[in-house]
Amino acid sequence: MEITNGRPFTMAQCGEPTEATVSAATPAASPEPAVPEARWGNDEGRPSDAASAEALIEAEYDLKFELVYRETYHTDRAAFLLRVNKFGAFLTAILGTATVGGALGDKPLLAAVTGFVVTIVSTLELVMDFAGSARKHEAQVGKFKAIRAELARCERRLDAVRTVEAQCHCIDPVEAGSFHAVAALAWNAAYLSLSKNADRDCLIVVPTFDRLLRHVRRFSPDRFSSIEETRARATKVQ
Repeated sequence: MEITNGRPFTMAQCGEPTEATVSAATPAASPEPAVPEARWGNDEGRPSDAASAEALIEAEYDLKFELVYRETYHTDRAAFLLRVNKFGAFLTAILGTATVGGALGDKPLLAAVTGFVVTIVSTLELVMDFAGSARKHEAQVGKFKAIRAELARCERRLDAVRTVEAQCHCIDPVEAGSFHAVAALAWNAAYLSLSKNADRDCLIVVPTFDRLLRHVRRFSPDRFSSIEETRARATKVQ
């Protein structure tokens, strides 16, 4: 199943929102100035009935999900790249010391081997720029958090939510292609954090091997599927 920037399941499948939340979001009957039809259209403006209230709730939920999903993805990527950068620096310091010690202690073979490894590690750090990539992911996290804060402050109007959503789509992606195992785990985290009655059958299955290599291999997008989809395929085979 391909992981996109949205949710691969509908709100009805995932149990969001409930009828109680829809009715709670519907404003009480009170005399308000009519919203001009030419300005807002049928689906925009203040929710005046259950249908428009449900549309507003769904738009808010979709945008919150998108933001939490992206924050989680980039946070995971930034943490991994920082760990790699720190490990490379540690390895360079240790092997550099061994190289100097081998040269001074009349151990040319040790000095040659450790010096070669230091050269390889330093070249990888220079070319891959792990620290710089981590900073880019951290910057992305900050942008999505700022948009989420703006969403919390904005007026509960469908057009206002869509305006905030437009800012989310204007952010340039950091990576050319998604690491699909990281994306699957980020989807699970966003779904569990935002869904009050989360159906665990909707969670995407990520095997242990794929979890361990999620930052190294991109994997195929159709490699991962939900428990529900896996059961459905198994039933068809039987």
